[in-house]
Amino acid sequence: MNSVIFQTSELISQFSLLRNDPKFSDCIVQTREKTFHCHQTILSIRSTYFYVKLHEMESKILMIDDITTSIMEQVFNYIYSAKVDIDETNCLYLYKASRKLGLGMLVPLCYEYIKSIMNYENIIEIFSFGLDFNLKRLQKLCRNFILVNFSDLQPYLLEMDLSEQMEKILTEIYLQIFDRNFDVFYSIIEKKFKSKAINQFCCILMKNLIDKNVFNSKYSKKSKMNDLIISRMEEMNFLKKKENLLKKFLNDKENVIYSHVIFSQNKSFLRLLIKSDAVLQFSCETSFISLEIKDILLIDQNGRIEITNNQKAQNKNINKKNKIQTVQIKARNIVNFGEIFCDCKIQFVGNVINQGKIWTSNPIKNSILIQGFWLGRDSKPKYMNKN
Repeated sequence: MNSVIFQTSELISQFSLLRNDPKFSDCIVQTREKTFHCHQTILSIRSTYFYVKLHEMESKILMIDDITTSIMEQVFNYIYSAKVDIDETNCLYLYKASRKLGLGMLVPLCYEYIKSIMNYENIIEIFSFGLDFNLKRLQKLCRNFILVNFSDLQPYLLEMDLSEQMEKILTEIYLQIFDRNFDVFYSIIEKKFKSKAINQFCCILMKNLIDKNVFNSKYSKKSKMNDLIISRMEEMNFLKKKENLLKKFLNDKENVIYSHVIFSQNKSFLRLLIKSDAVLQFSCETSFISLEIKDILLIDQNGRIEITNNQKAQNKNINKKNKIQTVQIKARNIVNFGEIFCDCKIQFVGNVINQGKIWTSNPIKNSILIQGFWLGRDSKPKYMNKN
């Protein structure tokens, strides 16, 4: 008895003749633009997705509207002939489709191709694709690429227009790098801050580092890093576009202080602007007074907030309980280009961006408290003698 061995390639080429041939087709797969005549047995063997769907369905007409026609063409090439054309334009979508359809070896083929073409210029595009379609393995691949290539990748990232989600993820990755190798991180950021190419991503990264108290005492370069951050603060978007902040108040004149105004009780505003040469003074006979702004408090150049117990009250030796002991200023962002002075305790509740002067004549420790991140010329508000 003689055995006859058929070549695999011959068998596959014969199967490929059946592709899209309606004569013996027993099921239909539709995309938005095209109808494919297929065979249940072949689809079920080659795809776990089709195996389940065709078993469940009675009509045997299957609509797939989340995979493009061109990608489905490649999918059926793979199913019927074990051939597929993978290139830079389709690899991500083929990877997504092969995972959805359970196409065996096509998944690792696409993954390895993506891995081979990954570079500094396309890493964010690939990472974003993985995030958009919740492709965890692709996300992990991109994270590892960024961790390994941090130094070389940095210049490319700083020139890209990054989404808010991507900025957040990159910040998390950079914090890992910061903890692992502070010297490498510092040298890259120092070089970038000394150049003029700083953009929003770098600023957001710095703000997150400050907000998370990353600069702790174990890093000897803490103060130098802070100096670098401050030296380029004018180039951050919300400071560079100061005029845009001022425009918020054009049609909101009741929330603008133009001259000398005294508050003797708690006040609240949507937003508040203290114009140049204007003074907001607190004066009352209560121990606590509050100024609450829902959006932004902006103190323009030469504008001033003054919290003092006036001389007349002091000469009368009014009971300590009837003198201002604490003032609370609460706002989402407190942006100061002018001056804030106090001779009592002051609490800032919100983020303080200080390009002016914030100081106190109160020598008591912690007379100025900030609940939020501080970003300013000085590492913290100063105690100075008023005279």
